[in-house]
Amino acid sequence: MAKTPDNNKNNRKPSKIAIIFLCGLLSCLSLTGCMREALKESASDEMSQGFEELGDKIKGFWGSLQDLMEETASTIAETVSGTAEEDDAGRSPFYGEESIVVEEEEDAGGKEEGGPEEGAEEIKEGDKEEKGEDEEEAEGVPDSDESVMEDERNYCFSTLDKDDKKLYMQLYNCFFQMKEDVRLSSLDTGRIDRIFNLVMMDHPSLFFVDGYRTTLTTRDGVPIKLEISGKYNCSKEERKRKEAEIESAAADVLVGVPEGEGEYEQVKYIFEWIISHTEYDLNAPDNQNISSVFLNGRSVCQGYTMATKYLLDRLGIFCTLAYGTTDDESHSWNLVRIDGTYCYLDTTWGDSSYRSGGNLLTEQTNYNYFGCDENILERTHKLESPVELPKCNSLDAYYYVRESLYFKSADMARLQAVFNYERTLGEHIFTVRFADDDIYNEMSEALFTEEKIFDLLPGMDRVRYIKDDRECTLSFSV
Repeated sequence: MAKTPDNNKNNRKPSKIAIIFLCGLLSCLSLTGCMREALKESASDEMSQGFEELGDKIKGFWGSLQDLMEETASTIAETVSGTAEEDDAGRSPFYGEESIVVEEEEDAGGKEEGGPEEGAEEIKEGDKEEKGEDEEEAEGVPDSDESVMEDERNYCFSTLDKDDKKLYMQLYNCFFQMKEDVRLSSLDTGRIDRIFNLVMMDHPSLFFVDGYRTTLTTRDGVPIKLEISGKYNCSKEERKRKEAEIESAAADVLVGVPEGEGEYEQVKYIFEWIISHTEYDLNAPDNQNISSVFLNGRSVCQGYTMATKYLLDRLGIFCTLAYGTTDDESHSWNLVRIDGTYCYLDTTWGDSSYRSGGNLLTEQTNYNYFGCDENILERTHKLESPVELPKCNSLDAYYYVRESLYFKSADMARLQAVFNYERTLGEHIFTVRFADDDIYNEMSEALFTEEKIFDLLPGMDRVRYIKDDRECTLSFSV
């Protein structure tokens, strides 16, 4: 939903000077009327006629001025209503935008009308804007453009055509330098919103960006210029401090990554670290960015997802963001590549305590969405990505497959072997997953209706377990 526009230099309003001028003019008109009445009684007919003519001229001028004021009021009203009509179609979890429409009242220096490319600024290496004394950059905050490499850390950027890449760079450099009122090479606000989402998906380091505001300038109702300003959640000085703290926290995490192991073990370590060090909290501050995880230890799905990408980027493991819904609620997760296999990774749902409802048996790490394929994901997640993602059609990196906890048949002997091994690990909870509903139902019937579970656990007369019909999983406490 569009919000009330912030004060903006392009949102034209009557200046204080104009208001003072109008008040003075009203006073003069009133005084002129009084003078005219007084002189009617004392002055000659010739002088009285002169004042009558002067008064008529002032009245005519006043009428023209009233028309101008009504026209200005109409323009301002049109600007406000244009803002209120913005919709939320296609918005991502990145807060979205505010839009301001400004009607240009004169030629503005003879700029040519035409397409969005005419007169649009281009980002070039080393370009800088003049800054006043009150706009000095904080030490350490960049004041020049950066280029984005077409590598796997910037997956969304690599999917764009030449024109969209140019627009992507304009947005990225606006935010990276914490600028305002940057002119864009497009007049399409819908296109801007899509590119904004892709910039944020590629760059979890932009934790200080909460959204953006656009200002569209029109002439005779025709759009001629679109500018963007970032909406920042901290000052430049605060950003610098947080960047250092986040980088230090991330470095501490990466020290613990298993050495000499493959990508599966590295991703599993990051997955488990985020879950064990983060509490799911809808009221957590900054919960849409990585600072909520690294600095506060409390977040929601967006923070979990962005932190996962931030760390895997530093390990050189392909990772991007995925968006959609779960149980009709907005949700985000990751798409990663583990040892050559594209698969999904949902760190938030891995932190099963946020859905446990106080059940201690479920307050464990949930691996149902660690390395899963599209078929498993679609049982509970609906993908609505703003960019085409790689296909995930293999279970080679799936946790249950790699840990020998995935059953493609109702194999009771194999389940016995799993129980025997798990009991050697001491008291804990483990989960097995079945390939489809038929296998899951067959094993559930045998274990619980026919009570064959006690054949697997001799000497026990009570077993704690959880059945998850939707996930086709059985969890046991041994």
